[in-house]
Amino acid sequence: MTFMNIFRGGSADQRTAGLTSDDCLTGTALLGKRALNRRRRVAGFSKTRPLGKKGSIAIFAALSIPPLVLLGGMAVETGYLMYRHEMLKRTSQAAALAGQTYLADYYAAGGTYTTASMANINSVVQTIVSGSMPSANFGTVVPTTASNGTSSVQLGTWDNTTKTFTVTTTKPDAVQVTARNTVLNGNPINTM
Repeated sequence: MTFMNIFRGGSADQRTAGLTSDDCLTGTALLGKRALNRRRRVAGFSKTRPLGKKGSIAIFAALSIPPLVLLGGMAVETGYLMYRHEMLKRTSQAAALAGQTYLADYYAAGGTYTTASMANINSVVQTIVSGSMPSANFGTVVPTTASNGTSSVQLGTWDNTTKTFTVTTTKPDAVQVTARNTVLNGNPINTM
């Protein structure tokens, strides 16, 4: 509307400016370069940038790239941690199942708990663990001792109603295997 109001001044405006009727229709003579640029910006056709805004995209990019790289690194690290956690979980489940299978066969044959029987169960568990997570690549995931109380492989009983495991050597019916990635085991997960 503002553009049309400028040209409604009539022919007197045209004579004083020395314009033809074609110039009035296009608006080139009445509107200066600054006014045309302003009109283009309002219409969304900005060819000029307002002063003081030059280079702002470069600054924005320079400030936003490091946090984006950091977030990408954190995403990769989180994925790797979840992968290792899942490996530990599956390894301990497979080892516990193998230990339970050996325990059931051993006690069904009339065996009782001894240090030797615990060593046999530890051997069965370590065979499964070394197959799933070789110590050359992942360190000692399940450290074992001859003692049932301090080993990562423990014998005990499982209470199905309370869903609890109790460490005991008297008529054990379950095997608990705890797999760890720790500095103490010599196999920490290194992150950024």
